[in-house]
Amino acid sequence: MASLIKAGALALALMGSSIAAKADVPHVFQAGSRARASEVNENFAVLVERLKDLEARLGQVERDRDDLEARLGQVERDRDDLEARLGQAERERDGLQAALAFVTDYVTDLSRYVEVHHVAPPDTAARGPIVRVRGANLQIVNAAGEQTTPDGTGNLIVGFAKARTEGASGYAAQPVCSDGRYSDPWECENNGEVWGYAHNSGSHNIVGGSEPAYSRTGGIVVGRNNAITADGAAVIGGEKNVARGAVASITGGSRNRAIGVNSSVTGGQDNEASAPHTSVTGGAYNKASGPYATVTSGEDNVASGLLSSVSGGMNNVASGSRSSISGGGDLEATQGNEARGSFSSISGGRGCTVTTHAGWGAAGAGACP
Repeated sequence: MASLIKAGALALALMGSSIAAKADVPHVFQAGSRARASEVNENFAVLVERLKDLEARLGQVERDRDDLEARLGQVERDRDDLEARLGQAERERDGLQAALAFVTDYVTDLSRYVEVHHVAPPDTAARGPIVRVRGANLQIVNAAGEQTTPDGTGNLIVGFAKARTEGASGYAAQPVCSDGRYSDPWECENNGEVWGYAHNSGSHNIVGGSEPAYSRTGGIVVGRNNAITADGAAVIGGEKNVARGAVASITGGSRNRAIGVNSSVTGGQDNEASAPHTSVTGGAYNKASGPYATVTSGEDNVASGLLSSVSGGMNNVASGSRSSISGGGDLEATQGNEARGSFSSISGGRGCTVTTHAGWGAAGAGACP
């Protein structure tokens, strides 16, 4: 402080009244006049306070400068962030423009084949709006990109296709394996398949109706609570039917089972075609279990021989190769007819068993060897 006072006194002495006036000191000295110590001290005191004020202001200026520098740094960082965002936005814009160009080209190509009619065209009785594909095929493929690999995609589904359930008690649907080759839960699950009522893991199927189940490829399932669990299988009507054999089919009826390869059930209830190329046309509780065997109608009839057939009646069994039963039988299983011999046949009656090769029987006519 002493040095500061000396410097101030020296400045006043050297610079005279003009400096003193600028400093706004209380005493101004003229050249050649004597200065009193008290007056000089008062001037020094004013200068000291002025210098202190200037130092305080300088400190504030320096703090303001530091604050401005900090703010400038933040502004520069914000600028860099905005530039980065702008770069990202420009890249996204370029991507969107490319996507828009692709979509525009795609829609342009699609519009060549797809027509949208808000009012039905005059060449159809269907109600509008109608989306029509003209001059092209509509192809649906699964995610796997392979015909026989089911993955739950690539199906044409008409309707809501809710999960298949057990249905009404007392007349319930049967659970099945996702692979129709397996008939019991242990065998099914031990081979990595799924046992249950609902299956929707198939591909390349036409699916419709209510509560359909589809687990393989290339089939059709419509109707109500029906299931297809083999490649190429089809159920096109009825309810609670199961087509388990490859390219097997069920046309209608209820709780029918087509298990053999190329087997078929046309209608009826609780009928089963279990061997390859077998068929049951109708009736109830009939079974065609021999290769190429046929049951046409009736109840509780069995065609178990190769190329055997039962045309009707009740509790009849054609077990011989190429044997046939035209009808007859009775409510009691012991009163049914049985053609055991190969090429044997029974025309009717009840309780008749033919065991000879190419034998013939008709219990009603009294001829039943």
